[in-house]
Amino acid sequence: MDPSSPDPLSPTGPLDAMPPRGRVLTARLPGGVRKEASRIIYGTLFLHLLPTEEEVHKLLDSVWATGCNTFDCAAIYGGGLCEERMGRWLMARQLCTGRAREDLVLITKGGCETQEKLWACTISDQPRVRSELERSLRRLGVAYLDVYLLHRDDPMEPVERIADFMSALVDEGLIHGWGVSNWQLHRLGAALEYARRSGKHAPIADSPQNSLAEPSRAVWPNTSFMSAETRPAWAKVTRGQVAMLGWECLAKGFMCGKWTPEDDQGLVEISLGKDNVAEWREWQLRRAYCNGPLNFDRRDRAVALAAAKGVDLPVVALGYVLSQSPLSFALVGTTSTAHFEQNVRAASLSSPVARMSSAELRYLETGAPLPDMSSDSSAELRYLETGAPLPAQRSPASLAPSRARAMGALGAVVGCWSAALLVAAMGAVAGTNPSLHSVQASSGRTDPADGSLRFDGGSTDAGRVQFFRRGVWGTVCAHEADARRVSAVACRQLGFGAATGTMRMPSASDGPMWLRGLRCVGTETRLAECEHGGVGGEAAGSHYSAAPCTEALGVRCLACAEEACEVYTVPVTLRGALEAAAQVAPAYYNASRALLDFGVVLMAQALLLECAKREGSSSRVSPVDCHVSTYDEAVYMTSTYDVRTDDVSPYVETEPRQPSGADAACAAPTAQRADETETDETLETQGDETDETDETDKTDETQGDETDETDETDDDDDSVLAGLPDPFRPEVARRAYVFSEGLQAEYRARRRALIRYLRAHEADAAALRRLVGEGVLQWNDAGIMRRPLLSALNASCREIGLLRLLYLSPRVNIVWDLDKAVGEPKAIEALEADDPAAAAIARGLQQEGLATIDDFGLDINAIEEAVDAALAQPDPAVTSVASNGASMATRVYLPALAPLLSNSTILKAVRAYLGPDAALDGYKAVRLAPNASGAQNIAGLWHNDRAGNRLKIFVRLHAVDPRPEAGGHPTLVAAGSHGLLHYSFEGYEHSRYTDGFVRSEYTVAFLGGPRGSGFVFDTNTLHRGVPEGLIARTTLVLEYHAAAKCPVIQTLDLPIPCPSGDQRLLSRRESQLTILEKPAAAPSSSPTVVSAAGLTTTTMETATMMIQMISCS
Repeated sequence: MDPSSPDPLSPTGPLDAMPPRGRVLTARLPGGVRKEASRIIYGTLFLHLLPTEEEVHKLLDSVWATGCNTFDCAAIYGGGLCEERMGRWLMARQLCTGRAREDLVLITKGGCETQEKLWACTISDQPRVRSELERSLRRLGVAYLDVYLLHRDDPMEPVERIADFMSALVDEGLIHGWGVSNWQLHRLGAALEYARRSGKHAPIADSPQNSLAEPSRAVWPNTSFMSAETRPAWAKVTRGQVAMLGWECLAKGFMCGKWTPEDDQGLVEISLGKDNVAEWREWQLRRAYCNGPLNFDRRDRAVALAAAKGVDLPVVALGYVLSQSPLSFALVGTTSTAHFEQNVRAASLSSPVARMSSAELRYLETGAPLPDMSSDSSAELRYLETGAPLPAQRSPASLAPSRARAMGALGAVVGCWSAALLVAAMGAVAGTNPSLHSVQASSGRTDPADGSLRFDGGSTDAGRVQFFRRGVWGTVCAHEADARRVSAVACRQLGFGAATGTMRMPSASDGPMWLRGLRCVGTETRLAECEHGGVGGEAAGSHYSAAPCTEALGVRCLACAEEACEVYTVPVTLRGALEAAAQVAPAYYNASRALLDFGVVLMAQALLLECAKREGSSSRVSPVDCHVSTYDEAVYMTSTYDVRTDDVSPYVETEPRQPSGADAACAAPTAQRADETETDETLETQGDETDETDETDKTDETQGDETDETDETDDDDDSVLAGLPDPFRPEVARRAYVFSEGLQAEYRARRRALIRYLRAHEADAAALRRLVGEGVLQWNDAGIMRRPLLSALNASCREIGLLRLLYLSPRVNIVWDLDKAVGEPKAIEALEADDPAAAAIARGLQQEGLATIDDFGLDINAIEEAVDAALAQPDPAVTSVASNGASMATRVYLPALAPLLSNSTILKAVRAYLGPDAALDGYKAVRLAPNASGAQNIAGLWHNDRAGNRLKIFVRLHAVDPRPEAGGHPTLVAAGSHGLLHYSFEGYEHSRYTDGFVRSEYTVAFLGGPRGSGFVFDTNTLHRGVPEGLIARTTLVLEYHAAAKCPVIQTLDLPIPCPSGDQRLLSRRESQLTILEKPAAAPSSSPTVVSAAGLTTTTMETATMMIQMISCS
């Protein structure tokens, strides 16, 4: 070579001195990018590991020479060094500006913490993300990015706020398009919908893990993956307007031949520490990709297809991703030139795998027979796979080399990362506990049989029913008259003893509707045995002709045998205004609809439900008596209670003066009462003939289209709400609720009705303002605070009835009625002398909704052994596994739990708080997967349990670090939020709250502790788990309700988790352990009770936990 000529491989050689480039398949990116991007994208994750700049430039020159023009970077790769090295190469090759920049597609990612903080999303801190983007631009030496991806998602950050921010970056020209990585589909869909509606720039790219080898769990914390099941829904949501940028397409070497079925055996779960990075990462990958035969079967089929098409196994694996859609791209990261050159063949212009047919994709995924192949028949494929004899007319001699070549592909791990490289890329993690938590690995995953059922998502006892057919999960539907019998069969097939509720759920993005118009006798063992109106889009055939139904069936199941079920099917007698159970729930809802539809409050229809076990009954299996009354007495409050001032915490107990008289309701304080009563009586008895202020309402109700104009005027004139709760404004919903978009229409209607009513009834508005002024009516964006309200007013006061109808949903009101005894101060005071430890626990529950226990006095080794065995080999009769792998729950019998069941201190505290007849429903052991996301496990979002006041005890089977970043899945509780009367919890959208709202209103308790410790809390609190982590978390969960509550909820057919369906309900023998008697044993421990608000530990010298040992025999 002439020494004066430039060296094309030197760090300073110009691009035009390089050899001619190859050509690969490209696709034009959506949105404002307007560039053709290579379908194979080079990932720069490992550039910082190369020893010299010269090697970096040689590698990137080789990548560019193949025809690849698209590069994927991230701010956290190598701590920014990968972007710096990429930028220096771009500068050396003169690719940063001019025409050359137009040929280059540059993607980078941001908005993500480093490994030490579990890659947590930082999008809530928008100035930080903007600064991070600007640093990436400087490191890369470019003026703009073609695509900027948010590396992780924060499900508690409203998508509207995210889309507004990212759209502004596009408008500024810093990026030409934006996208997301590791988002769940419903969040991506919400962002797309908001952008379409608001005119903002929509996300143009989504980057999940996408591989023929599907991980059984997220391989990194808080990541997402594309599966064959979710791909149709993804396509429907994205409408061909979003590029799919798949990462880890070779499954960390699995699709190159790495690992065998034996690698799934004998695994123990480990935590990540300073000195075990390689061991931990290897365990993560093996558990994700080697979990059962599914992926090994798929790899075998890919080997056969590779041989038939004359390519290598990794090329078929990449072709599987590219063939999914014209906008499907595959990211490849390697430091080997040879590996990349082999991988890019999947996107060559003559590639036989870049446009595989849907039949070939189904074959790879499920083994469905291929109708035809260009080079070999299906018989030949069977020969390639199994060595089965060929038909006589074909000679195996010609195929023998192909089979040998296909099998040999498994031995040559080509184009895949080595374990050493992976470990080096990860680096070390400082400050993490390196101890091992030894648990048995969970069961292997297999392809389900046609007709199998599961719950959609992360629940283990309730949710949308999914039906498996032809390799695809779909939904089913049933008409209301048939739903209960259908749900009974579904729960029986799923391994539960009974169905406790049905739900109608949307099915638009959840695959096909396999079974329509289901109709069951109720004795069938499988849904497939029931009559239905046809399968999928097929005609009914011999089945009956069903009327169409479009909403998917959701069910709530209860795991109980006949004996345990008796507790929840006891007779419930209704007396008073209503005596038929079927009338009660509709009456609550009708009263609410009267307000929404007509703007009137009919107190004669507003119900008050009071229930208790029949007097004189001590058994849990005893009848329940309920009295139904109405708010038809227009009575008002007395003015003899204490007034709270603004600087008094609503969570600090005070002693208000009570109205005079044992049963004093609300004495009339002023002469105004007569006029107010007259107005209300007129409203309740004369229908449309109300006072003149209702004339506008009457016009609204009768003139059709004119109503909308009047309503808009009403909404504009909202001065009547000044000084009163106004929680139904759109901006309030966006601030408080994660799924606020689903609330907008309902909240607009509720606010319109509220304004209309209060404007027409000034006396009622004045009465409510009086409550506000005197400190009785307090609220926030989630609900009304119960304690100050009931400290001053009797539950039957008209003002409370008015608040119930104006602000609270029917289900909230029913549950409130069933929780009347909660937090009674006198019951707690009575415990002080009898059992100080119980009183301390009950006081913590009353004030904060939470108390912690340092040691439950249990044999944790024995319990852990039984739980591990049950989770290692899940038996559907006692163990439920979430379909997304985020959690498992086992209701296996635990004899070693007897000391806690018979613990008199715990039971006294529970009854002092929930009421004198409160009882333990049952128990379960729950294991959270090491890595999940808030969307995979919806309990990872701030929520209440939509069941009113009930208690749960958590017992830790291993130590849990309270710091979320430590990876141990702690529980977070908003201290003091248990006293909220939530505006609604009719649906999930009402009960999932944003992190910003919760932290602005409450002190957050981070709950961790040693093995054998735990806590008890009211599930009406706002609380959340932390699904992202490094090790699995296993806890015991015990659940307590007032004894009358669950039977009434079951009788009224309400879809409320009372009790939770996936726990072991107590048998009669176990129930005997919970009967309070005088302790027979000496105190076994002195528990520490923690105040969640102050997060300080106080040792109580007088506190003792009395554990009464009662034999199980």
